Amino acid sequence: MRRYAKQLAWLGTAALCYVTAISSAEASITQVSSSAGFGSALTVNWGIFGAVPGTVSTFASAPVGTLTVGINTASGALNLANGSAVGGFLPTDTLLSQSPGNLSDPILVDFSTPVQGVGTQIESLLAGAFTGILDLYDSGNHLLGEVTVTATTTALNDGSAPFIGAISTSADIDHIVFSVNNGNPDFPKAGDVAINGLAIARAVPEPTSLGLLGAALAGLAFLIRRRERRSDGDMRSFV
Repeated sequence: MRRYAKQLAWLGTAALCYVTAISSAEASITQVSSSAGFGSALTVNWGIFGAVPGTVSTFASAPVGTLTVGINTASGALNLANGSAVGGFLPTDTLLSQSPGNLSDPILVDFSTPVQGVGTQIESLLAGAFTGILDLYDSGNHLLGEVTVTATTTALNDGSAPFIGAISTSADIDHIVFSVNNGNPDFPKAGDVAINGLAIARAVPEPTSLGLLGAALAGLAFLIRRRERRSDGDMRSFV
């Protein structure tokens, strides 16, 4: 039986490696249009970094469940504001934005362990049309992908700010950068940007991978049971 247990452990490990290889080979970044695309997600309320309204010196980090979230910007400080400070958010939102005078500096958010998906509502601090930009990187600082949304800054305070988000099939998002393009060729990725609560999807196995793993383990269990029955039959023949 010890021999069969070892075989089961080895084959189980092989099945997991096979599923992981398939998941890695098919890994890609997909844009999502709402946090509903993440299923169950953590939500970061930027108020964990200090009083609202107020200013937070960067780099700063805070726990969100079992995850630690960090925020940073080249200017060394970010603003915390009520949603009414920028037109397209709800007054009850807590916003993270660049400080006045440092609008050339995008906002960076990083995670203590890689995540599968991220998203938030985004709007430019300047009036007019803008393109919101989300760049996603792995732990080696390799660009995984970029997603964008195009909208116009409003003064409605009605929650109409567009959602920008993405999900990775390999759950390898280590850090992200938010910026906007207001049509200024000198600043194609500027920091005059505001975001509200960040939705974060933690790593979860893909349905296809789960199916493959379940089928592999079910097959292994069947083989073990059949061998056990054969072994018991051989023993009875000597009684």
